[in-house]
Amino acid sequence: MLAAFSTGEAPAAPAVASAQASLLVERSVVRDRVDHDGTLVRVIRSGKQALFGWFVGQVMKSTGGKANPAAVNEILKRKLAG
Repeated sequence: MLAAFSTGEAPAAPAVASAQASLLVERSVVRDRVDHDGTLVRVIRSGKQALFGWFVGQVMKSTGGKANPAAVNEILKRKLAG
């Protein structure tokens, strides 16, 4: 709320900006993990879905636990499907 007073923005604007920034970070971290672990991506795509949780954990670890787990799951599902 104080951010709204200091910036002149509507009270929801800082929260929306923060959520958008968080989503960009989550997408970037997911992309980096998937690009870094290509062999594991192929294993998951071949049917070993148990490794999916490992990827989620690595993203959460990379963000210091600050990423939204539901968003990470959704982003990761889309990234691994393609």
